[in-house]
Amino acid sequence: MAFLIFIVILPVLCTWGGAALLAAAFRRSGRPRLLMIAGAIVSLLITGLWIFVIADRNDYSAIVSIYVLVIASAAALVAAGVLVLKPPTARRVAALLLVTAYPLSLLALLLAGSWVGTGIFPVKVTTGP
Repeated sequence: MAFLIFIVILPVLCTWGGAALLAAAFRRSGRPRLLMIAGAIVSLLITGLWIFVIADRNDYSAIVSIYVLVIASAAALVAAGVLVLKPPTARRVAALLLVTAYPLSLLALLLAGSWVGTGIFPVKVTTGP
């Protein structure tokens, strides 16, 4: 059950939430709502940071993080399809970025997390004197 919640449901909800905020940010008239765009970025970034944290671990974590990447990319593809059907052109541009830039940024976070986990870029945390 935990696998279903953290590996499937969390990325899908965050991706679709970000797409819904992007759809609401661009109206037919007027300027885009920057607060909703920022909320969409944060919602999409949650999945990316989750992939980074999973890839940072040892053993089979890279396989699991690739699975999360595929789930989030598929959810982004479906959400972008919905955004393309909406009339304003800005929504179509947001859909194009959701299909292209979002999976690439998730892949970059996956690689960065796996590099940190393997010790290529060692991170030393010192606490206390």
